[in-house]
Amino acid sequence: MDPLVLFFLLGVLARLVRSDLRLPEAMYEGLSIYLLLAIGLKGGVELARHPLGPLLPQAGAVIGLGFALPLIAFPILRLVGRFSRADAASIAAHYGSVSMVTFAVAMAYCSSAASPTSSTCRCSWCCWRFPGSWWASSSPRQAGTG
Repeated sequence: MDPLVLFFLLGVLARLVRSDLRLPEAMYEGLSIYLLLAIGLKGGVELARHPLGPLLPQAGAVIGLGFALPLIAFPILRLVGRFSRADAASIAAHYGSVSMVTFAVAMAYCSSAASPTSSTCRCSWCCWRFPGSWWASSSPRQAGTG
């Protein structure tokens, strides 16, 4: 079984038994920095393998969707969901991004199923992370909470 799935199941089990399972703060920060560097390096390596011209329309579309989804989600969450401005902004930021875990599990599944994936998937994932991260960091200030 894939380690990602095992760690997910460990988290579910810890929640079910109401465990206070936590990583030490220094380890959490170290892992966060490591993951950011690894993601950036992998995306950069994949980007370097391809000519930039053909990737620009794809990257533009991915970044555009990353900005459009929170812009669509935010007013719906405010008006229909009746969320506070800060909560709606936070949830909308999640819609504008793709989780590393989701991406890794999808890539692992495709690999185990012998399903071909494009080598530009990592580049697209890195591009998709930018709008969600920007939205998450800027919207709390606009909401007056950051």
